[in-house]
Amino acid sequence: MQKYEKSVQIKLAYYLFILLDKDFFLIFVNMIISFRPVLFFILLHCFSINPYTSLSQWTSLNSGISDDLFTVFFPSKDTGFAAGWNGKIIKTVDGGLTWSVLNSGISSALYGIFFININTGWACGSGGKILKTTNGGTTWTSQTISPLDTYFSIYYLTSTTGFIAGGDGGGDIMLKTTNGGSTYNATTTGSTPYLYAVHFPSSSNGYAVGQDGVMIKTADGGSSWSIVNTGTSNFLYSVHCTGATTCYISGDIGLIKKTTNGGTAWTTQTSGTGDGLESIFFTDANTGYIAGWNGTILKTMNGGTAWTAQTTGGTNAVLESIHFPDANTGYAAGGTGTILKLDLNTGTEEIAEKPNGIIINKDFITIDFNSVSDGGNIYFNIYNAVGEKLNVPVISLPGKLMIHISGISKGIYFLIICSENFPHSYKLNIY
Repeated sequence: MQKYEKSVQIKLAYYLFILLDKDFFLIFVNMIISFRPVLFFILLHCFSINPYTSLSQWTSLNSGISDDLFTVFFPSKDTGFAAGWNGKIIKTVDGGLTWSVLNSGISSALYGIFFININTGWACGSGGKILKTTNGGTTWTSQTISPLDTYFSIYYLTSTTGFIAGGDGGGDIMLKTTNGGSTYNATTTGSTPYLYAVHFPSSSNGYAVGQDGVMIKTADGGSSWSIVNTGTSNFLYSVHCTGATTCYISGDIGLIKKTTNGGTAWTTQTSGTGDGLESIFFTDANTGYIAGWNGTILKTMNGGTAWTAQTTGGTNAVLESIHFPDANTGYAAGGTGTILKLDLNTGTEEIAEKPNGIIINKDFITIDFNSVSDGGNIYFNIYNAVGEKLNVPVISLPGKLMIHISGISKGIYFLIICSENFPHSYKLNIY
């Protein structure tokens, strides 16, 4: 019997190694070596473990407006701003629970917004409009550089030095200010297509992207710019750099590219989607997010080697902008006033394919009997990272079961559910 058990364990470990990510595999090996009988029984009878897909839960917030939102920015975890059509600017001070409409004083579309703290920020858009506030959006002062210009992106390095990217009837525009926006000067870029996004990973190094695959860069704080060959003619909507020479770009038809040498060479990454990808944001050197059309949000935890789809509550809005004030809190904004929030400070992050009939939030795991069973028995258990089964409160209701998880400590856990036609395993990350 002992020899048979070890043989099965070795085979099981082999399949887990093929199917699972490294951390998941190592934890399961530890569980298998310990040979906990209950877990072993469940794995033998429920051996249908899927390669993981990150399904972090984005929740929809009520913005209170129906205007399209083109940009979102949070200078702190709870205080944030979004702007869009008809000069609309909205603000929250409670992490998106409530929003108030600010008086921008204009009716032109606003495409870019940037704050250096909760009080001082700028917005830019069509009709050559540039706005500034120094009191958290209570009042805005307007400056029109040229009514023919359209400004799509704004980035400030300090309270005085900032850049605005866009275009006019004659080609691209790159503006620079060194006095907080009192005056802006146009700089020569050597490019002609419109510029849609600008990002500075340092005070010296900056990048901007736009139409027809164009990219420009500076190594002297925007005094001069040079053209970078991106190897694509797709429209590029966003650029984000995690270092002076490591940058990611995204654009039409699910395009994602990465460079680690300032644009000399590029690697095309697999997005898994044909949707346009509008906005990139990295919270560290490896962890990044991209938002795009049809409610698409992608996440990577390994510098873009793999991108996986996030659940976004069924929205099909074009998500125009994504921003993270910290590594665990993110916001995305888009069409018809759509605002989504990701909060990894509480709740769970699921890593597995989640079929219909399973609902997971920060308090409960709800199992719908009709969706996961053909009328037979259902078996489930939750295990910690060393294979110990947890005793958790369970509420039995007609047609469903609710597993209470709000009292579980932070850490990695595994939910295993089996029925005659429903074998599945989940990795849960409780934050």
